Parts: sequence; structure tokens; C-alpha cells
Amino acid sequence: MQYRGLGMKFNLLFVLFTFPAHRFLPKYDVRLQLLMFQIKMLRDRIDDQRIVPTPEERAELLRLGNEINHDVADVMLVVKPQTYRRRLSPKTKTISPKSAGRPGTAEEIVALILRMAIENLSWG
Repeated sequence: MQYRGLGMKFNLLFVLFTFPAHRFLPKYDVRLQLLMFQIKMLRDRIDDQRIVPTPEERAELLRLGNEINHDVADVMLVVKPQTYRRRLSPKTKTISPKSAGRPGTAEEIVALILRMAIENLSWG
């Protein structure tokens, strides 16, 4: 009889300790999924020098990160956490790159120089 009472106490303690642990399992399950997805990304690009995620991979990383409230600093290994946070914010207005080099010369000035060169044959 005493053995049976001890078993009930053990079962009760087991339930009391495992119940709170199950509350946190989904969070850690998503963390594992996030790590596994990054390993898959690395295996797909094993010979590449630089890992550049495709739009589909970025979307999957953001989806998995959303499930753990974007607390990815300790599990985001392929993409820097700063880059991950930058992807979260809406895109700002992109600035078009400036054209390189000197601006072109106006047609009127080119025509004037050509006319002066033709009229003054003694020029260099």
C-alpha cells in the first residue's frame, strides 16, 4: 500500500513539472525549425563564398522569426540579426544612384566650338 501512495505522489510531481515545460515547447520547436532551415540553406550553397538568401528563403526566415516574436539574436546564424531586423521594417524610398563622371556638354556649346575651330584653322 505504501508503494502505491509513493507512485501517486511521483505521478503528481511529474505532471506538475512537465506541464509548465510543455508551455515553452512550441517556442523552442520553432527555434529548432529556424536552425534547421538555415542548415538547409548552407547545404544548398556549400561551394559558394557568400550566402545570399532568395526571396522565398527570406520570407521563410521572417515567418519562422514571427512565431518566436522576432527574438532571433541567438539563433540567426546565416543572416545577421541586424539584417533580419532591417527586413522587418517597411522599405523606405530608394535613392537612385547618381550617374558617374562629368555631366555632358550642351549641344549649343559643342556646335559653337566646332564652328570656331572651322573658322580658325590656325588653332592647335
